[in-house]
Amino acid sequence: MATIRLWPTGFTSRVTLLLLAAIFVQFAIGGYLVGLGERHIQQEDLARRIAEQLLVAERIIEAAPPTQRARLVSDLSTRHLVFSLRADRPQLVDTDHPLVGEVRAEITRWEPALSGYEIALGVRTGPQLRITRVLEGALKVPGGPWIYFRTMEPLWGWAAILSTLLSVGLVAAVVLLVAALLVGTMGAPLRRLARNARLIGTSGRVHFEERGPRELRRVARALNDMQARIEALIAERTTALAAVGHDLRTPLARLNLRLRDIPDPAERDAAGRDIAEMNHMLEGLLDYLNGNESEEAPVVTDVVSLLETIVEEVRDLGGTAHYAGPQKLVAPIYYSALKRAVTNLVDNAVKYGGSAAVSARIAHDRLFVDVEDKGPGLAEDALERVRQPFVREDSARSGEHHGFGLGLSIAEGAAKKHGGELLLRNRPNGGLLASLKLPICK
Repeated sequence: MATIRLWPTGFTSRVTLLLLAAIFVQFAIGGYLVGLGERHIQQEDLARRIAEQLLVAERIIEAAPPTQRARLVSDLSTRHLVFSLRADRPQLVDTDHPLVGEVRAEITRWEPALSGYEIALGVRTGPQLRITRVLEGALKVPGGPWIYFRTMEPLWGWAAILSTLLSVGLVAAVVLLVAALLVGTMGAPLRRLARNARLIGTSGRVHFEERGPRELRRVARALNDMQARIEALIAERTTALAAVGHDLRTPLARLNLRLRDIPDPAERDAAGRDIAEMNHMLEGLLDYLNGNESEEAPVVTDVVSLLETIVEEVRDLGGTAHYAGPQKLVAPIYYSALKRAVTNLVDNAVKYGGSAAVSARIAHDRLFVDVEDKGPGLAEDALERVRQPFVREDSARSGEHHGFGLGLSIAEGAAKKHGGELLLRNRPNGGLLASLKLPICK
């Protein structure tokens, strides 16, 4: 079952979410307060209109003939208020609503002359989704009829507040959109920094431009300094080991010269194999140490020609290997790194599986170089472990071969140098398949 993350993982997403929350809270509270303020202003304005019109209606009733009173009072109606004469007291609802007392106080405040009149007020549900309220009421003219009035615009409910919230919400949406764009712009240097940081160790030194905000400049400077220190440490280590390797070659060369003094041919051949193995181990170690430091640039190469050359070299040394695949396959590659990787994979296949079958192909913008053998393969739990340097799993293949266990590490380092990966899996019919899956270098 997939897990739904409410809190995003990205910097830009988190800042945008925080901005959204802050704007939403401000929008909700601000819109509500503004709506209440507008409602209060509307209430005061409506109470003033009612007071003025009631006073005029009362004067008309006193001065006009009885036959014209109803028409004259009705003529006082506007788009905000409706007036009419009623002989009897109107039936009002919700006369205990809190708004009743507030409006009555506002009416008498605007027109103190009406304070001595009987004024009945009530609140009725409006026609707009039944969430609005309209005010209705009547004023009793002493010895005369009732002057009835009803508001045409909602006075109580959420209509005014919702209208205000909608207006404020549109402004908040625009602000949020602009803020998201600005946050995205701010996050671009971080994404570029992370993208370049992933390249550290896969090729040459990655230069981080020291620009942008102060914090990003500090991070870029720290990464540049870190790479310089790492390169200095690796160079110092490699130089020391190269010197050791060079010093070891001298006594090995002297031992090789003294082999002729050994009278027993069997012992002489055994000593020669030991010396050759030591030279091979020294070369493998130095290849591993120098593998990721080369400043080699990718070159357009016929990969098939390179693979056939490696196969021929193995055959010249008495191994069994063959190439099967297209006759020509041109791609930009790191030539030395790929040659070292394939050579190690072919050597392992011949050494542990008796023979090597090499092939190459391009699929989905990837270059695949496959090396298969017919040996016993590896235990499933060892397929990842053998990638580590100085790890050997001879028990699953053969315990008679020696070395530092650097072949697969060198091959994987070459694959990463190309931005690809080394894939290992056991073949269904026995043996191991080692595949270099490399993107086509640009």
